Amino acid sequence: MIVLDDSNISESYPGVCSPLTCSFAEETYRLIFRRLAGRMLGRQRVAAVDEAVSQMAVARNGRMYYRIDNWYRLLQVLPFSKRLIPVWRHSLGVTSTDLPAPVRVSRWTRARVLGRFAATWWATPRLMVQLADEFDEVACAFATEFDPADSAALRRLFGRIRAGVLRSWDVTLVNDLRAFAYTALAARLGAPVTGVDPVSMRPVRALAALRARPDVEELGALASGDDVRRFLHAGSDLARELSAYLDAFGDRRPGELKLESQTFRTNPESLVRLILARADADDWAATGRESVGSVGHAAPHATVRGPLRTSVASRARQAIAFRESSRLDRSRLFGMVRGIVRALGANLACSGYLDSEADVFYLTLAEVLGDDADWRRIVADRKRAWAAYEHLPAQPRVVVSPGELAVPSTPAPPVETGSVETGVAGTDEAQGPLPPVVLQGTPASAGVVVGEILVVADPGVDASGKIVVTVATDPGWVFLLMHAAGVITERGSPLSHTAVIARELGLPAVVGVDSATVALRTGDRVRLDATTGRIEVVCRG
Repeated sequence: MIVLDDSNISESYPGVCSPLTCSFAEETYRLIFRRLAGRMLGRQRVAAVDEAVSQMAVARNGRMYYRIDNWYRLLQVLPFSKRLIPVWRHSLGVTSTDLPAPVRVSRWTRARVLGRFAATWWATPRLMVQLADEFDEVACAFATEFDPADSAALRRLFGRIRAGVLRSWDVTLVNDLRAFAYTALAARLGAPVTGVDPVSMRPVRALAALRARPDVEELGALASGDDVRRFLHAGSDLARELSAYLDAFGDRRPGELKLESQTFRTNPESLVRLILARADADDWAATGRESVGSVGHAAPHATVRGPLRTSVASRARQAIAFRESSRLDRSRLFGMVRGIVRALGANLACSGYLDSEADVFYLTLAEVLGDDADWRRIVADRKRAWAAYEHLPAQPRVVVSPGELAVPSTPAPPVETGSVETGVAGTDEAQGPLPPVVLQGTPASAGVVVGEILVVADPGVDASGKIVVTVATDPGWVFLLMHAAGVITERGSPLSHTAVIARELGLPAVVGVDSATVALRTGDRVRLDATTGRIEVVCRG
């Protein structure tokens, strides 16, 4: 039995993804987990683990899933797996508890894994610093070697990224385990983890600085993308600061890991519009509002005392800070790959192999990097298939047979799905008074707020003063959430991006609320208690 689950991965790859994104995501997970298996097991790896790491993430009907049965196989090889797996599952919001048959390894192999795992665990802070340095080197090389007109050079540059920092990204997985474990342990010890470096807020603070400039009104004269690009080369102080923002944060946008997504870097006009949209309004960062949340919950009447509690809380803060900073670097890394494939697409279009640059996203990674073929026919076929996928309902969890996964999924006829309505306070002539709607989720950022619901599928809306309800968020949603009153998501966990961003914003948030986007409607007025995770509809909109 093969179990596919979109817990957590749907934050990074929301909705239907292009064929290029699907193939790149599958290859990235394969590359990283092979490196992790080598780090833990050495050259004499276990065949069952080799098979598992080759498929840690898979695409089905254009949507990305974790292959959970393979995750469990790999986790079962690690020491203390019986304790680690529940912590990992809770931290990522994974609901599947169907454990596959244990991977059989010798005692000697388990002892070797224990030693390697322990060494990597304690070396992770140093390795995370090394990874950041390696990323900086690659970013420098990209800035000097990127030549959009030279397809051969672009492929070599991608190869350098793939063989270097992308391959070394496996250490972030160990750091994630550290974040999950130390946060859970801190909660048990009654030591809430506060004072985490708000890395995800750096783009917001830099945006606030741009909005506060006395010469920001000059941007109002830029009427098109070409105007913005010319302005960026004008050499003024504002142009230099705008360019610096694009260099540092131009890839941080909703859906930032989907190569087809438009970002500030690919569409700088969108950054100008965002700056001007609230340049004359009270801005979150300008008011000095600070995060009041913490990761985990202290035991009743507990205080942070003693070296153990202090050490655990400190290690949790460090791991969470590394986790968020690496994700900001990851957005820039994917921005480099996006730049490479877009340039390759433009070259293929100029050579007559594609009708437009954007058609490159309907090819797979192997096709883009391989020899020329009948790309037009392939693109036409995939456009029809992916158009059908858009009409298929999202399935958070899918169980398939090995044969079903081996055959590329083909679009099925769109399925009609009826919406589920939950009764709200009021009366019905046939049934009498209806019960109030009460939903329960996992508290992610404490606070209580009463406000109006805004169900959001596209983060390009104005959510000022509203309680945002959505399936899941990614780091790029911070620009939407910074003006919201609260947030409710169907997916997520206390260490998900929704939770981290909400705590940094001081925003009441509840995650893991099943069917929230169905039970709640735009215009509903609710009481959101993010301390207990309780959501009550007080008035239907």
